[in-house]
Amino acid sequence: MSDFDLSKPTRTIHVGVVLMNSVTEALDVVPVDILHGMSEKFIESMPSLIPEPLLKQGLPLEFHWVSENGTKDIRQLSSGLNVTPTDSFADCPTLDIVLVGAHHIDYHLTATERAFVQKAYAGCSAFMTVCGGVLVAVESGLVARRTVTGPRFMLPQLGAAAPDATWVEKRY
Repeated sequence: MSDFDLSKPTRTIHVGVVLMNSVTEALDVVPVDILHGMSEKFIESMPSLIPEPLLKQGLPLEFHWVSENGTKDIRQLSSGLNVTPTDSFADCPTLDIVLVGAHHIDYHLTATERAFVQKAYAGCSAFMTVCGGVLVAVESGLVARRTVTGPRFMLPQLGAAAPDATWVEKRY
């Protein structure tokens, strides 16, 4: 992982939602919008609503919705939402923050998807999975020798898939 300091950015922070060739749970990728609410662009667009001391505290964030084929794809989110990715695996810049949501439980990553996830992980400062998105990290070999968690009902399956990880049920 990168040692770029997200708390003291010296350049634009690239935030990426990585979409697999499967339906992604919409709720799982909602955290990207929380980050958007902290962006310079968002804060500058609402000067009358943001208290004066906070107006200069926006972060320089650029958002990327990434899939294997980029703008040539339309990726489905649950509940009938469609997303046209902004970047492909080939042209996506190095991501500083990576967010991955759950895909269909029976879907398995392609070699191309695994390679991109591994590359994104190696270059980022924060790699976040939500709910079943942890399967992407498991299938990509990112949890070995780490202490990790996932949805409680999936812990037996996750432990079997990645026995070299320390799986914890505790919530903080």
